[in-house]
This record gives sequence, C-alpha cells and structure tokens, in this order.
Amino acid sequence: MLSFCLLRLPIVYPTVAWLALFATATANADDSNAVNKAPTASNSTVDDKFHIVGYLPEYRAAQIDPEVGKDVTDLVYFSAQIDASGHLQLAKLRPEHILKLQKIKQQYHTALSLCVGGWGRSDGFAKVAASDEARRTFAAALVKFCQDNQFDGADLDWEHPANEAEQRDYGILLTTIRQAFEPHHLQLTIAVAGWQGLTAEAIQAVDRVHLMAHDARGRHST
Repeated sequence: MLSFCLLRLPIVYPTVAWLALFATATANADDSNAVNKAPTASNSTVDDKFHIVGYLPEYRAAQIDPEVGKDVTDLVYFSAQIDASGHLQLAKLRPEHILKLQKIKQQYHTALSLCVGGWGRSDGFAKVAASDEARRTFAAALVKFCQDNQFDGADLDWEHPANEAEQRDYGILLTTIRQAFEPHHLQLTIAVAGWQGLTAEAIQAVDRVHLMAHDARGRHST
C-alpha cells in the first residue's frame, strides 16, 4: 500500500554518520489529507507498518555506527547513477560499505535500498525514461544489483522531471521497474520535492513516496 513520507531535518549523530530521516506511514484512501486521493500500488511489496527511513550518503558510509539499525526500519544507500543507455554507474559505491550494510541488515533486519540519482546525479534519467530499451536495461540492472548485494529494493531520486513529457515518461519507467521487481518481491520508492508533479501511473507503481520537505520554503521540521 502506498505511503507518503515527510522529511525530518538531517541529523548529525555524535558517533553516527549523517542521515536524512523519513518517518513514514500508510496513506489511507479515505484520508482527506491524501494527495488527490491517489490510487494505492496494487501489487505493493511493502507492508503497512510505520517506517523510519534513513538516507545514507556514500561519502559518510565509512563512519556510520552499525547500531543505527536499531532505530530505522529502512536504510537507503545514496547514490548510484545511470547512463543514457540505462546501465548503472557504481563507481562511487564501495564494496566495504555494502558489506557493512549487509551486516546491519543481518543483525537488525533493516531493509536496504539502493538510491539512484539525486542532485547532480540525475543526468541520465530523461533519456532512459524516454526509451523502452533503456528502461528495460535499467530495470534489469537494478534487479541484478539487489540480488547480488542482498538489497531489498531501489529508491529513485530524479531531480527533476522538467516538463509533462518527462513526468509521463517517469511513470512509464517506474511501471517498467515495478514489473521487473514483482517476481523478486523487491520494493520501489521515490524521493520527490514538495512541488514536484507525479502522474497517476507513477503513484500506482511505487510502494512509498519520500517527500523532500527540506526543499520547501520556511520552517519544515520541529
């Protein structure tokens, strides 16, 4: 079932790496606050429990205290990139960091996701989303990464679709990934700005929407 997530301020722990934390809860179809009464993901792989999601940037992964696994349900490893053909670019991700995340998962049953994109790392999305072949290549690459590295899914952070055509293509891309993920019970989430538009198809395809409230003006966290 689809859920929406509100970002807390990035927190610096004295002995833990920087994490951007999302507290998540399921969006009820009857909730008057649900955005446009969005349809829920019909084949969701994520349960309805409350999620606390930490985004761990690769440049802080060496410092993370494994005990953070006690406090989060999900860790999102930020971030890989894609080229225009849909192939994953993993040069920034280090094997020893992935091994550390695997140990956290084993000890605390923390779900692991690979983030793709982010500010300055989203250049490949528009071309991939517009190409059927590149979409399928990208989806297959994500499945392979998750299977090879004991990850539970992927999080896409396209910053940002520039027009209606790219928003439409994003929905098609997410649907393609969803179809590739379902046989393997992998979860699919996206990070979006508060002002960012999403098509119904995009919302239907994902398990959670992580809202980047730090992009909003004024006070955004208590």
